[in-house]
Amino acid sequence: MTNTFLPGMKLGLDKKSGLNRYITSWRSKDDPSPGNFSFRVDPNGSPQFFLYQGSNPVWRTGPWVGQKWSGVPDMTRAYIFNYSFISDMKEVSVTYTVLNDNIITIFLVDGVSGTVQRRTWHENSKSWVQFWYKPKSPRDWFLRDGSQGCVREENRSMCNNKEGFLKLASVKLPDTSKAWVNKSMTVKEYEEKRESLDWGKRFDIIMGIARGMLYLHQDSRLRIIHRDLKTSNILLDKDMIPKISDFGMARIFGNEQVQVNTTRVVGTYGYMAPEYALEGLMSVKSDVFSFGVLLLEVVTGRKNSGFYPDNPSLNLVGHVWELWKESRTLEIVDPYLKDGDNEEELLISLQTGLLCVQERSDDRPTMSAVVFMLSNKVELPSPNQPAFVHKGNHSDADPSSSSAGAYSINDLSFTAMVDGR
Repeated sequence: MTNTFLPGMKLGLDKKSGLNRYITSWRSKDDPSPGNFSFRVDPNGSPQFFLYQGSNPVWRTGPWVGQKWSGVPDMTRAYIFNYSFISDMKEVSVTYTVLNDNIITIFLVDGVSGTVQRRTWHENSKSWVQFWYKPKSPRDWFLRDGSQGCVREENRSMCNNKEGFLKLASVKLPDTSKAWVNKSMTVKEYEEKRESLDWGKRFDIIMGIARGMLYLHQDSRLRIIHRDLKTSNILLDKDMIPKISDFGMARIFGNEQVQVNTTRVVGTYGYMAPEYALEGLMSVKSDVFSFGVLLLEVVTGRKNSGFYPDNPSLNLVGHVWELWKESRTLEIVDPYLKDGDNEEELLISLQTGLLCVQERSDDRPTMSAVVFMLSNKVELPSPNQPAFVHKGNHSDADPSSSSAGAYSINDLSFTAMVDGR
């Protein structure tokens, strides 16, 4: 039992074993025996973490809203941590890493003040500083060190005559642990029960996702790049209709924008296009690549990171590519789909997936072309070499290069900082 949440640790509930990982305050500054305060997850409704005094909740994070807790405004895009939150049938948990290895930071439950605190180590003063206010120095702002004094933020609206704040008694923000949540199953979860998911249902799911991406890229008033399309971000309702979810990393393009160069790359390794992962170049073709990986996973019933004894160094994309070159593509199809009546559609889907994951973005089709290819039995062009066909080639890069990034400890998401051109 500990009072400190360190980078790489996991807090939360394992629903299968019932194990609940949480942190508890010390009884006093000098007594590490369990105190009266604890910080733990409430899995009910829309899950959130609570600070408890005994059994009474005294503070909560609010629910997870894509990239942060709704009740923690400090968690902005410029945050120095990479948080990963998981809420599914197996667990409700959170873990985090620090984007800069030179920063020493801890999150703890303080039994003296009865609060949760984020502290960072300030080398100059040889002391821990709290992570709340705006210091004068930009460097100290990054570390939340206010030892040299704090300043008022500029360009903030000020109250005019007869304007100000009114205290309202007995009012607080809604507690989502008491809310009713319409739980949908993700494609990833359904794949684990894939024997009941025949080809007709899978094809409808594929087409629903394709049309949804086409709407985001072309038919929406604003062009939207999702940036994190993957099986766990596709929800299935009771009628098995797919819904694209988690737009926390989405990017809106202007009418004339075709490609954007970003210095902050966010997404999930295995689904990210090479030009985006390595150079920060983002376009609709980045989403097309992610869709291609997802398509191959749905048809094969396997993860892109799966193991293949014949080619242990290859991921799913690489394995499908090798089989396609030898005209053996059907060998990778999910055995539950091999009934002999859908071979043509399966081959079209696999070849379309390979066209989507080609290394050069210019070679990949648009989502409108993808929808057309999947909907019509037409002769498809031969795909070129895919990107990222070998496992772990993201670590083959020179660590001193500008594309070296800071990866999270799990395979859900990562954040990397790259230099713009």
